[in-house]
Amino acid sequence: MDTGSKNYPALNIPDSELSAFTVCIDLFIISLKNGELIRFTPDDVGRFYDWLISHSVRDIRTTDLLNDAAKNEEMS
Repeated sequence: MDTGSKNYPALNIPDSELSAFTVCIDLFIISLKNGELIRFTPDDVGRFYDWLISHSVRDIRTTDLLNDAAKNEEMS
């Protein structure tokens, strides 16, 4: 897959409109920059995840884990 492509096949939304995402099994919940939430089930979960990361779309799970670790360190 060409990670440089601005659109992921079958998504039809350019990367510039994507803000953040989370995933459960094979369902991605994606937050758009306009505040809308969409659901998307890609043909290949790993490839789509890699595409999102390569386009700097924020993984909410990773962000939450980092924030929790920082809070725990501040408290100790």
